[in-house]
Amino acid sequence: MLGVAAVVAACSDSMETESGASSVELSQESIVAGPEGDTFSITVTSSEDWRVSGKSAEWLTLSADSGKSGQSLEVTVEPNTGEESLMAEFKIFAGSAVKTLTVQSDPEYYLELLTEAEAEFSSDGGKLNVQVNSNISDFEISFTGEASQWIHYEGNETVFGKQILTFTVDKTEIYVPRETDVTITGAADKSISLHVSQAQLDAVLTDETYIKTGLGETEITVVTRSNVETTCSTDSWITSAGEPETGAKGEDGLTERTYRFIISESPGTRQGQIRFLQEYTSLLQITVRQQDPNPLYADIEDEELLSCLADFGWLIYDEELGKYEVGYEGKIGESLAITYNVSEIYGLGIFPALTTLNVRNQVVSIIDISDCTGIESLSLSNSYNISEIHFGKNPMTRFVLSSSPSSYFNYLTSESLTISGENLEYLDVQSSASGLQYYDNCATLDVTGCSNLATLMARREYSGWSGSVCPLKTIRMTAQQQDIVFVDKSDQTEIEIVD
Repeated sequence: MLGVAAVVAACSDSMETESGASSVELSQESIVAGPEGDTFSITVTSSEDWRVSGKSAEWLTLSADSGKSGQSLEVTVEPNTGEESLMAEFKIFAGSAVKTLTVQSDPEYYLELLTEAEAEFSSDGGKLNVQVNSNISDFEISFTGEASQWIHYEGNETVFGKQILTFTVDKTEIYVPRETDVTITGAADKSISLHVSQAQLDAVLTDETYIKTGLGETEITVVTRSNVETTCSTDSWITSAGEPETGAKGEDGLTERTYRFIISESPGTRQGQIRFLQEYTSLLQITVRQQDPNPLYADIEDEELLSCLADFGWLIYDEELGKYEVGYEGKIGESLAITYNVSEIYGLGIFPALTTLNVRNQVVSIIDISDCTGIESLSLSNSYNISEIHFGKNPMTRFVLSSSPSSYFNYLTSESLTISGENLEYLDVQSSASGLQYYDNCATLDVTGCSNLATLMARREYSGWSGSVCPLKTIRMTAQQQDIVFVDKSDQTEIEIVD
């Protein structure tokens, strides 16, 4: 019976061994060797004999390819004289159990700065590209101070064998310079540093950018806070009352300065500027407006005409009322040139001193100055789209449509031309331009509104190698005009009497 028991016990032990789970453990599962190489001892603890499987490498050797539990595996890594990391992987088997052993051989790391160690940025910020010569691909970036709030690392890329690390420098909103030291750190604690500085935001600030006064002479005060030296530029009627008073510099980098200006007396509303300049750049502009207590507003809707008159200072916009009023220049101005693309000119009677009007544009079709009382001269240039001109009671007695009758551009694209004026005595609309045969569409001339007309020069005819061309077919006149007006015209033009 004892023998049977022994046999049964032996069979039971055998079955426990076969049915037990295989296991294998390594004292360390990864090895990282420096560039000088080294020998590492790995203790293998396993449920049974172990063996090594893996591709061999020239730069390392293993002390054994198998062993028993508790034995050590010696891994010898040769010095790495290359520029890249070397990797190898082995499997340690014990029965059905397996562990992976990785071996890494690091090279001699290097990190060399190729760009300048100083980088300067304007207040607008921008991109910073740092070129390095390195076999390191992953970097840690650090900044001194609070620079991480305004300079940001975007990443790196390799270009022609060199690495470019890109940073973004934000636009500054502070009035003092700022700087930082940027440290780039890689493997083996290799590091380089560079200094980055950014200029201050140049500024001239004030709490009041719009000053309104009456028409009398007065003094105004302007208080600014700035971090730069500036010069003042003003309209001629705004003059400095002396050097500014300078206060203390604040923690924000801005220094307070108090300026005084004399505003001269004005007969009407006018608007000017006080500009604080750094060289030729305006950093602050203050609008000064002298306001007429009894303003005269323009009754003009054409935006181009309003823009033209406002640019010349003849009209000034009242933002509170949304209207244009006659300004100082409009009250005293005698001569006005309209070169903008204005299609209709009217409403100029609000300018009391206006005596001369020059129109130089290709768009205008109607000129109505009948509300004016003092215009003595009207001249047109390249205004071949004109269809109506109304002089009203203006003192003009003579009008010439073009001072160069033979000029190529002395043609009319409109189908008719109407001219009226109570005081016109001499009217010249003649043309001998070659452009008549190609572009002139004016078939009718109406002068019935010129009650005092004595002479009409209306020969609009071009004679070329192919014959005579006269687009003007009809002149409309009153019966009274027919009896007293001398008319010079082409034989191809007829006179039509209008009752």
